[in-house]
Amino acid sequence: MDVQSMGRSEHGLRAITYWAWRLDRLLNRRMGTPYRILLSIGLAVSIGASWKALVTSFQSTTNVLLILGTVLFQVALLINQLAQAHQRRRARVRRRALRRST
Repeated sequence: MDVQSMGRSEHGLRAITYWAWRLDRLLNRRMGTPYRILLSIGLAVSIGASWKALVTSFQSTTNVLLILGTVLFQVALLINQLAQAHQRRRARVRRRALRRST
């Protein structure tokens, strides 16, 4: 799928997500583990910064929905990263088993 094959109504978010996927795949193939480590470090730093901001926010306000929403979002990102790591590990194990069987 490329931009030329998309209809006019499919541009926008679909095109952005498609090109982000392509860029992520390219970076993952070219850089491999260092790229994934960088993403994990970035996620950890982001969670830490959000946590610090939440503590400050909680001290100055009692907007529990904002705090809960931010925490849930960060947890969802962490779960996503862990799931992707699990998928990569399973794929690596399958490739190794396939190489050994041939």
